[in-house]
Amino acid sequence: MADNSPKIKLYWLNHSRSQRIIWLLEELKVPYEIEVFHRDKETLLAPKELEQIHPLGKSPVIAIVPPGGDASKPIVLAESGFMTQYLVDHVPDGKKLMPKQWQDGKEGTIGGETEEWLRYGYYMHYAEGSLMPYLVLALVMSRLKSPQVPFLVRPITSIIANRVIAMFVFPNVNKHLAFLDQQLATSGGKYLCGDKLTAADILMSFPVIAGSSRFDELGYFEGGSWEKAYPRVAEYVKVLESEEGYKRSVEKIEAIDGKFEASFLHSLAKWTRIPVANHTPRKSSRQELPSTLKHLLCRATIRGQFVGNSRARIRHVRIKDYMFAMRLSSASGAGTGAIAWFSSTASAASHQAPSSSSTPHSFRQTSEGTISKNGNPRQPSFSQKASASSRRQPRRNKDASAAVALFHDVVQKSEAAAPRELPARPTSRHSSASTVLGEWEVAAKMKELEEKDIEPLERLRLFQNDIWPHVKELRGQIPKHLYLATTNFLARTFDAVVQQGLTGASVALSKMCATIGKWDLDMRNQLVLNLCHTLISKKHTSAERNALVDELLDMWKHISQLRRMSQLHNGRLCFVLPSEDEIIEDISSSSASLTKQTESGEAKSSNMALTTKALASIFIQFQFEQARELVSGLLATLAALSDPRLARDGSQIKAAPLLNLVSTVLNHQPADAAYVNDIFAGKVRFPSSKLADLQSYVLAQWPQARDMVLRPDSEWRKSTTSSHKPSRSSSEFSRLSVFHKQLRDAYRSRNTGAIVSIWQDLNASLNQDQDLRRQMSEDPDFLDFWIFVWCAVRRPQKLQETLDVMREVGIQPTVRSYTNMMHGWKMCKDADRIEALWNKLVESGLRLDAVIWTERISGLIEAGKPQSGIQALAEMQSLWKKAVASRGSVESAANVAVQPNTEVVNAAFKGLIGLDRRAANEVLYWAGREGIEPNIRTYNILLRESLRNSAPEDVQSLLRAMRKRGVEPDAATFTILLEGLLGSMDNASAAEQVHVVSQILGDIEAAGLRANLETYGKMLYAIALLAKGGADEAIAAVQDHMKAAGLSATPHMVTILIERTLSRDPLPPDAGATVRALLKEHGLSSVTQGDQTLWERVMSAHAVTGDKASAMAVFHDLARAGRPVTSLPCLTDLLKALLASEDAEAVQDARQVVGVVLDHKLKSAAAEGSFGRDTRYWRHHFWYLARENGLINWQDVPAVLESQLRG
Repeated sequence: MADNSPKIKLYWLNHSRSQRIIWLLEELKVPYEIEVFHRDKETLLAPKELEQIHPLGKSPVIAIVPPGGDASKPIVLAESGFMTQYLVDHVPDGKKLMPKQWQDGKEGTIGGETEEWLRYGYYMHYAEGSLMPYLVLALVMSRLKSPQVPFLVRPITSIIANRVIAMFVFPNVNKHLAFLDQQLATSGGKYLCGDKLTAADILMSFPVIAGSSRFDELGYFEGGSWEKAYPRVAEYVKVLESEEGYKRSVEKIEAIDGKFEASFLHSLAKWTRIPVANHTPRKSSRQELPSTLKHLLCRATIRGQFVGNSRARIRHVRIKDYMFAMRLSSASGAGTGAIAWFSSTASAASHQAPSSSSTPHSFRQTSEGTISKNGNPRQPSFSQKASASSRRQPRRNKDASAAVALFHDVVQKSEAAAPRELPARPTSRHSSASTVLGEWEVAAKMKELEEKDIEPLERLRLFQNDIWPHVKELRGQIPKHLYLATTNFLARTFDAVVQQGLTGASVALSKMCATIGKWDLDMRNQLVLNLCHTLISKKHTSAERNALVDELLDMWKHISQLRRMSQLHNGRLCFVLPSEDEIIEDISSSSASLTKQTESGEAKSSNMALTTKALASIFIQFQFEQARELVSGLLATLAALSDPRLARDGSQIKAAPLLNLVSTVLNHQPADAAYVNDIFAGKVRFPSSKLADLQSYVLAQWPQARDMVLRPDSEWRKSTTSSHKPSRSSSEFSRLSVFHKQLRDAYRSRNTGAIVSIWQDLNASLNQDQDLRRQMSEDPDFLDFWIFVWCAVRRPQKLQETLDVMREVGIQPTVRSYTNMMHGWKMCKDADRIEALWNKLVESGLRLDAVIWTERISGLIEAGKPQSGIQALAEMQSLWKKAVASRGSVESAANVAVQPNTEVVNAAFKGLIGLDRRAANEVLYWAGREGIEPNIRTYNILLRESLRNSAPEDVQSLLRAMRKRGVEPDAATFTILLEGLLGSMDNASAAEQVHVVSQILGDIEAAGLRANLETYGKMLYAIALLAKGGADEAIAAVQDHMKAAGLSATPHMVTILIERTLSRDPLPPDAGATVRALLKEHGLSSVTQGDQTLWERVMSAHAVTGDKASAMAVFHDLARAGRPVTSLPCLTDLLKALLASEDAEAVQDARQVVGVVLDHKLKSAAAEGSFGRDTRYWRHHFWYLARENGLINWQDVPAVLESQLRG
């Protein structure tokens, strides 16, 4: 029999379409031999040796020697369709893969063919002739977006690629899938040509199976995925994958290459996906081998073996080491990588890891019953998608990974009992509770909402109720397309509100914009102007007017809270403003700078009017250029509040904190009608006709508005002595602020003695000052911070005293108080107290939130009890699952339990990664299985760890993963990259440093971000920290890029450059000239320009470089400006330089320096009530030099201080 069989050899190439020819040969039951070729790892091209088989060097190619034929002259066939047709026609078992050709009685006639045979013939050519070209084009377009494209060109090629995919590839793929779905509906069976498998189905298997994991990446399908849009095609894919011949072909490829993945994009894996665990687990028999033997077996080269079917002889097989995820393969666990969570095959990789004493099978069962399939309001995680994909691969092992023993012992046991209480649901990447929307569903609902013919406010209400909760849930990881859709929707709604004069939604609209990171003050100013215009242009009832004024004041409260970290978790609208003293200081500084520039004839550094600058300083969290956008709205608000027809005195009282600061500004910088006119005549974005109305109204009302603000007996001023909370500028509140500042400074320096002294002073003041007590009762955050400090410095007795004070002033401890307590114990690593507090809180029945759960978990891990921390994480998830199971919905469950979120996982991961990187990876993997998506903070932690471990390949993989998942980098991302990449270039050449600078700045721009002054400052600082201060060319590259962006160096940057000059060893002989040149280059000629830190460093630089006269000149200038030098290191440099000259005049200067510093310190200590606390200050080397050289006038030193100074 063997002599009558042809001899067939398949020339197989990895990452090609050869698999379906193996499937065909398996179905034909003919003996065949495989000769293996591998692509070049760098170019991904086929080896030249294939050209000896076929001139085009393509694969698959088969060589057939007929029975009794000449083996040296085989029939060589290429093209899958031709090979398939030839073999089916010539091999006996080929007939079973062909449908019946003729209808009975119509043999040999045109039109006598059966429908099945016509379909068969069509699809034999359709696979390669019609469908594959679009998939190949998608592959080519993906290459245009890969790092192989030159960096500077890549943004352009990416735009072109995206446009081609959107306008050409996706519409055609969508059309073909619709066509196939319809064809399957009418085929009369589960295959394309009827109810039996044909060779046409085998040819079609590659495009549909390979594309199944990539179609969704091309565009949006109805229902949110191609599987939902075309369910018959999805079912057809599963049918093909379940065929025994297909399974055997997969086994052959796994044996040949160690992995199998049907993907027309697989050849781009090294560029477009993280290179983690690109493998498929082996047969279960290998799972039983010791991990060391298995690891060695993976590297074996097998020659001349028979694998599977005895007739399929493998001549040359290389089994590569793809058994484990990156850095997870080592039996010792050393060197574990930090990014396994984000691999598309990470779950499969982990599934295959060696089993521990725990039972991974039960872990799989519990993880498959995860909350993401029972009501998790998040999109399915990447790991879940991979798992769904792997389920389509028949040969993939379904066992879950053997995780780190620590994690298994805790999480597995905690969850083992939970699944029984959970409703069983289908495991699909699209399955979710009815209330859960994935990103594409959200986009679809948003599009549907946009198309509805309804009023803008009704549309906004529907958006807020039905769509916004899902967008908020994705915050920090929102895909780019959804972010753009959301911002466009909010922008259109904002335009409608302003154009149509709509009210009632201003604050909600502004808050939603803030949530997704849009801080534009210009937009918010238009909302304010819209409210003011509505007030003056329409008739309203008294209730309507009051509601409009309240909305107007709420907008100002909201604006004052923007970009303030202290307000992140404050759901209450309130004014959060700077103190009156800070406003006055800003006004004085601006006036002095302008006077100096005028006297010296210098060009003005800013064309902004002083009044505008002073009003902008009220919103201190923003830069002047940003905050000036609010001035027109502020003036219109003042006019409306002063109009008795529109606002009552009660409204003025509500606005008292804001009016108080405006009063301070106008007392120092008057604003007449001409100023008001200039403001409205300037660049104010608002509909022109409405702006003209407002301008006329404000000008007419301005005398009354100014009188309301400046009159000493204005009604609003009475609020400072009434039950209303006084403004932050009141003396009592300022005093409370002083205590708070003193405490922060003392804790930052870990000066426990000073902390205790401040506490004693505070208690003494409370007994004497009832207003201070009242202010404290209205600022619970102040005492909460005390709670944190006492726990951090291990003073339980003082903690009890603080709780007693809270009761005395009428403050009840809240969850936030206990969170601060737990945070303090985390700082001092007291895990026992964290657990004891938690048990008490649970017993009390207090409603606990995600923040305190996070603090507990991270606290236990960082305090040295990682097992307890992971146990807490498992407990949190278990309680949530039980709540969902018992309550039936996510909304109801949220009333009794807290759902683990990304921030909880981030906290656990951040703590674990320094203790056990492998355990940290397992937490991430578990999170992915539970449907908890990574956000930008997760990636930032991973990036920092990769850079710390000098793994640049991991960094590139992470950045690619971020782009693929649509996670946008933030400022922290680039700070980490700056510090990590630039900080590792000590031995790099100047050209290499410049290249890295250009690459980082280019990546920032490619990410759609704009480098700001902070970014440039950090780059300069990172370069300056390199050996010898870094390359001058790298510094110049940063400065040139900054100038091209239209930005000027800040005083902080100049300080960095000066310190870079002084850090060189030995000190260059021209260092002094370099410092003077830097000052001149940046237009810094007097202490009225720049900041305090800069001029203290300038003074130090002059002293170090031997220019004592210039150093003393700066010292005296700062003293005369009321800003004497306070930096003891800088003062030490000056003192050393003066004493080194050993002449009488220099010694007298040194004595004067010590006297000025001593006098200023004693006055500030007396003003702050901190005299005698800062013992470390008086132990500084500066005071040692002063004492040893007789520079202290002891008559000026208080007796209580003399003993410290005399040592």
